Amino acid sequence: MKRLFFLIIFCSQAFAFSFCNAQAGEWVWLHGSASPYSNGNAGIKGVSNPTNEPPALYEPCEWTDLNGNFWMFGGISQVGFVHDNLWKYDPIANQWTWVAGTNTLNSPGNYGIKGIPSAANNPSARGYASASWTDLNGNLWMFGGNDGSKFLSDLWKYDLVSNEWTWINGPNTGNAPGNYGLRGVPDTANYPPCREECSTAWTDNAGDLWLFGGLGYAGYNDLWRYNIATNSWTWMNGSSLGNQIGIYGTKGVEDSANVPSYHDAHCRWKDNNGNLWFYGGSNGFNYNVYDDLWRYNIATGRWTWMSGDSTLNIQGIYGSKCVASQADKPGERFENRAA
Repeated sequence: MKRLFFLIIFCSQAFAFSFCNAQAGEWVWLHGSASPYSNGNAGIKGVSNPTNEPPALYEPCEWTDLNGNFWMFGGISQVGFVHDNLWKYDPIANQWTWVAGTNTLNSPGNYGIKGIPSAANNPSARGYASASWTDLNGNLWMFGGNDGSKFLSDLWKYDLVSNEWTWINGPNTGNAPGNYGLRGVPDTANYPPCREECSTAWTDNAGDLWLFGGLGYAGYNDLWRYNIATNSWTWMNGSSLGNQIGIYGTKGVEDSANVPSYHDAHCRWKDNNGNLWFYGGSNGFNYNVYDDLWRYNIATGRWTWMSGDSTLNIQGIYGSKCVASQADKPGERFENRAA
């Protein structure tokens, strides 16, 4: 039977991987322990092995490369330790490889010199849903997260060919306030404030990196664009203030006044026309939860509230399994990153 797609599932107790079978709609347990709180097996750095597997982790950073391999960095283990390992999973060989990192807990990392790649560079240990992108050349990018004691706002690039990290942008200290600059105006001095739970990130068709929302000292509804060629961030939309309530407008109608409320810990997609989408999330430390679906049109610079509710903590409507209906909608949720 044809394998249609792969999913990575992140949960609070363990990391699991399965594939969905197109015809039968069945899950298959492919790798990893069936028990929670597994310590994993790092093996030898750079060497794949059927016995290798990451430990049980909470909210590592994840990517899919241009060859269809899965990657992840960091994450939080059961007792609150923070990891700094970079892992690669080959779905054809069904094997994990520990690729980079120190395999020590709560590592401060080695930033090196900003903009200079080096085999000695490694990001500090982190978890809590850093933003992640795969660029058009296949490089892996990561922004922010939390190292267990502070929010981060550093931007990193990992080159798969050279196997080297580069600290690209942002400070190497935590809890930085960021610099918004002028809305719509790129500037090399700009960078987003520190944040975690900021997994709503997209690579657009031109190769720019986009970031929405997240949670730092406040909940954010700001939208940012990073241009790789000029190494500059641009504040594109939303507020520079925290905990801002959005303007939903009319469902399905694009409007320049529309803007989502502050969200964190949500899932995202990019459609075939290059539009940016996200669904759900929570409103910061209050843990009230959304079920709203939003679309951002890069060409017009406008948000559209597409589905769901403008109020919090709404249960879903499931209808009949595998039968589409305009009345159906998923329920409120956050940390729903498997998309």
